[in-house]
Amino acid sequence: MRGFKWKNDVLALAMVIVMVGIAELFQCSALIFPEIAALTIGCWVMARQPWQVSSSSFIILMTLSAFVGVLLAHLSIIMPVQVALSFLFSALALMFTRSSITPIFSAGILPVLLQETNYIYVFAVCIMAAIVVLVRYFLVQAEWVRPFRFQPVRDSIEEQAHKWLFLLIGVIVFALIAYFLRLNYLIAPPLIVTFVEFFEPSSKYRRAPVPIWCLLTAGALIGTICRFLFSICFGLPLILSAAIALAALFIVFVWFRRFFPPAGAIAILPMVLPPDGILGYIPQVAIGAALLILCACYLPKLRRKQDTEWEWDEIMNDNDK
Repeated sequence: MRGFKWKNDVLALAMVIVMVGIAELFQCSALIFPEIAALTIGCWVMARQPWQVSSSSFIILMTLSAFVGVLLAHLSIIMPVQVALSFLFSALALMFTRSSITPIFSAGILPVLLQETNYIYVFAVCIMAAIVVLVRYFLVQAEWVRPFRFQPVRDSIEEQAHKWLFLLIGVIVFALIAYFLRLNYLIAPPLIVTFVEFFEPSSKYRRAPVPIWCLLTAGALIGTICRFLFSICFGLPLILSAAIALAALFIVFVWFRRFFPPAGAIAILPMVLPPDGILGYIPQVAIGAALLILCACYLPKLRRKQDTEWEWDEIMNDNDK
């Protein structure tokens, strides 16, 4: 983890404060995009951007995923199908652009989970994604963060297709469990992003699953307590809850000496959740994170085994010929 650069952290905090402040001013929760906390942490706070994506694709992919998510929220189909279709679209977008901007899964699944049908959400995501790219450009010029050069994902289309197929099956299974148990926060969008991040065998996060789980659980705990205590119990502005939650999470990041962008989104997500049953968000995120991380760590082994079997079948078929 890089040294504590308070200027970068303040910028990320300011972005969230402005977003929530505007949403409160216009009384429009669709303007709150929790994943912006993850994007600012990854692009402004961390010394090296963790995702491979060009600046133009960053904005386009985030916007398209958000649009598809809102579109799916209008359809009269059950939540697991909506989640699966949103995930499939985002996976195909990443595959054909050879990018790895995993937060687009959150942009697409959030409106499905919350049944957000207001297209202003798409506009908000587009504007905020553009701001993230623009500010990062100036941060690079000021040498506050390292320059970034887009390097396309090297895996072939076939290899990527295998990977996304395994992940899609995993997402469908967890979405069905969450749906039938009526525990939707088990698949909170940032947890789906975590699932994808941990699936990559080369991911640095796989070396520290317990600390990452702690960061996600801490984010859920901090965000929920701030929303429940300050905004629901005391009736204070939501902007205060969001600011305190993210500031507290930054302290946790320093304590653990590591960043994990999805934890930022997990901490801000309670700001847009219905007040009823909001305390259930904490255990659901903790359980969901544990299960998804375990599953993501096991699936690559199953995938490699399946690929080996396919290769062996092809060899045997060639011999028969």
